[in-house]
Amino acid sequence: DITDPDAVKAEIAEFDASDERAEPGQPVSELIPGAFELQRAWSQASTPEMQLRGTLIRGLIPAAIRALLPSEGTLPFTPSVEGSDGRGRKARVPWVRVYSEAHSPRATNGWYVGLLFAADGSSAYLALMSGTFEFVDGFLKPRPLQWLTQRIAWAREVLVGSDTAGLTGTIQ
Repeated sequence: DITDPDAVKAEIAEFDASDERAEPGQPVSELIPGAFELQRAWSQASTPEMQLRGTLIRGLIPAAIRALLPSEGTLPFTPSVEGSDGRGRKARVPWVRVYSEAHSPRATNGWYVGLLFAADGSSAYLALMSGTFEFVDGFLKPRPLQWLTQRIAWAREVLVGSDTAGLTGTIQ
């Protein structure tokens, strides 16, 4: 039970973050509510709650998602999964993404499917995402608005024939 601090500590103790193929101890459906709860205790500092959130976002949830992915050879790429809760200071909106190393080596490049956790801990959004920043002279800079607008228009055009009923075009 993710709401039981002792169970969460035991889960973290069993997880080896260095093992890319680590087996999740709980299904993703049981881990996500824990991330919601920890979002409500957000701090940019590395508090115990944010350390626990980091273990969920960077380790346990990606491992649980990895276990749900189809077997190798089913998709036209080999999927990878990673999560981020910020570098240095803790991010207000942590995320987990499923991506292709070849097509999106970083979250700042390419297209990928992202699971974004609402800042207030109320929900999560599954989104088709694209990098919106780029490294220029060693600094992370936002891409031009025109570039982003064209990229979004292209993606919508590609998805025209897809069943997108019930999907939203914006995230609150």
